[in-house]
Amino acid sequence: MILKNQRGIGLVAILVVVGILGLSAAGVATAIYLLQEPVHPSEQTARFLPDNTEIYYSLNMRPGGDQRRFFADILASFQSHTEFQPQIDDLYDKIETETGIDLVAEALPLLGPEVAVGW
Repeated sequence: MILKNQRGIGLVAILVVVGILGLSAAGVATAIYLLQEPVHPSEQTARFLPDNTEIYYSLNMRPGGDQRRFFADILASFQSHTEFQPQIDDLYDKIETETGIDLVAEALPLLGPEVAVGW
């Protein structure tokens, strides 16, 4: 009889621990979800294109956290090379010389949460 009660108590203890862990995990997941920066829903501009559009390309400028971290890792690998930033600066200068537009100051701020191209 005593052994049966100990098993019951052990089972209850295991269920309580599993329940606490499950609630904790749900709480952490909810907190992460609520604290993330808002993510722009993808492909919102497709509805504005004509029905005969054959090719459509969309770039979400506000990706989720994992995508943002992966991009930062890739960018860091390029930035570790000493020639990377001077080449980027040269590219910006060439664009400004040829078009008269300062890409960083005049064009990039106009971009919204999604860049899309269709034809």
